[in-house]
Amino acid sequence: MASDAKASDAKASDAKAGDTTARDGKASDTKLGYQPGLDGVRAMAVIAVIAAHSKIPGTGGGGFGVDIFFALSGFLITSLLVEEWQPRHRISFPNFYARRALRLLPALVAVVAVFGTIAAFTHGFEARRTVAGIAPSLLYITNWLSAFGHYFGGLEHTWSLAIEEQFYLLWPPILFLLLRRGWPAARLAKLLAITAAVLIASRLVAMALGASAAALYNAFPFRADALALGALAAFLPRPTLRRVASYRHAIGALAVIAVMGLFPIIRVRTAIGTSLVAAATCVVIAHVLYGGETWLNTVFHNRAAVWTGRRSYGLYLWHWPIILFMQAETHLVRYPLAVAISFAAAAISARWIEFPFLRMKRRFGRTDAPAAVPL
Repeated sequence: MASDAKASDAKASDAKAGDTTARDGKASDTKLGYQPGLDGVRAMAVIAVIAAHSKIPGTGGGGFGVDIFFALSGFLITSLLVEEWQPRHRISFPNFYARRALRLLPALVAVVAVFGTIAAFTHGFEARRTVAGIAPSLLYITNWLSAFGHYFGGLEHTWSLAIEEQFYLLWPPILFLLLRRGWPAARLAKLLAITAAVLIASRLVAMALGASAAALYNAFPFRADALALGALAAFLPRPTLRRVASYRHAIGALAVIAVMGLFPIIRVRTAIGTSLVAAATCVVIAHVLYGGETWLNTVFHNRAAVWTGRRSYGLYLWHWPIILFMQAETHLVRYPLAVAISFAAAAISARWIEFPFLRMKRRFGRTDAPAAVPL
């Protein structure tokens, strides 16, 4: 899955995308800055996830929205770290993790507090499982417990936040060490391409050996290829990104995402679908940044899309427990009501919880390019 955009929007007009790529140790001319079109991509992702949770026939592949966010996160986090490294060859890890905590924890704690309390005074399996999920959610280990068959009711969806947090813990220190050793962008891109290939191969081998669907869906090694592909895109030279950014390529990428979403052949989706969606997302990112004034970019920059994308983290956090506790799945009346309540909750969360904490990020360095938190 937005930032407090008043400060961000002021910088957006001066931001020129794509200069964030490492250039053999040379600093970029400009920074990525806030890109409202990427909020439009976030909106597409979160709407897909919400639709998938409706269990309406034909929407089952909407869970690929999570892979869209993984790719976005890999791209943006890597770009920001490289930008921070370039001027003085330093990265402040205390500042980085403080910014991540301010972005992610307040809304998560609010959702856990609200639905943990509701579940504590509610009877039934889902309520008990939600209470059991409080500690794993806050410790960002839900994905590993879910991989071994545990289920956490209204907090089950925090598995994707756990994968994101594990990426934050692993990739920034590794990237720092490689940059410190003088690795150029081309070598880093090759490393990430190899890493993504190895992760995909590991998933295929695990499938062949009979790994459970829960493990394939939740375990970090089987989902991290989407993050690696996003990080790879951050190291591609601008001429390459501009070639990829064509309108024709973007339409093809969206077609791939749509096919995977609307026709979710389970084994294909598990084997390579997540990787295809992540790679296609990188093409869409390139189009948003370099594609120029196309009708597609007009859609991604639409005010409603940007508004939704900036609140996509809250939407992701609130919508699942609301749908679950309202028993709204497949219900023609309750489900639209649950979605409306989710949007209202996300708006309240953004206004009174997320944005105030985001303003505090100024104490810990840059605030103009929010991370793409998973949905």
